[in-house]
Amino acid sequence: DMNFDITKGGAAQGQKFYSMGGYVNWDYYLGSLKIATDISELTDVPTSLVYFNMAIIGGELGEVPQNQFIKINCRESDNENYVYEFNPVNWSDWRLVSIPYDEFTLEGATGNNQRDPANITMIEILCLSCPAGPGTIVGGGTPCEENTDLLVKTNIDFITFTTNEPYQP
Repeated sequence: DMNFDITKGGAAQGQKFYSMGGYVNWDYYLGSLKIATDISELTDVPTSLVYFNMAIIGGELGEVPQNQFIKINCRESDNENYVYEFNPVNWSDWRLVSIPYDEFTLEGATGNNQRDPANITMIEILCLSCPAGPGTIVGGGTPCEENTDLLVKTNIDFITFTTNEPYQP
């Protein structure tokens, strides 16, 4: 019982936002949103001055599952993948987050480990949460039984990069 929708009304910015949600009892991974991007104009901007900005809601009516988190993957054209995790996402109102690109970490051992925002070709935003169980958890681990009957929900909006400073609404 999952949903992945563009929802109208109540957005952090504009009229619509992306909503992911459902009951998770088998795996940490709920779903993701992949966005192709071209920010090649940032060739000469230092990574400390490039900010990834996004608005997030992580719960429903004050009920936030245990260990619910968001993982941001920035894939570069040289096959490097830089990640940042918001863990936990334990709030149920819109919150704007801004992270300098130099705080993203290399995932895997490929490439030259030289972040270059101008090379970002895809952003993937993953919604994850400790599964409620019962039964075998994909990848192993112990279920979070306190998450039984709690909706894992991640609403995201206003995904943008800024330079020199975090986005200021």
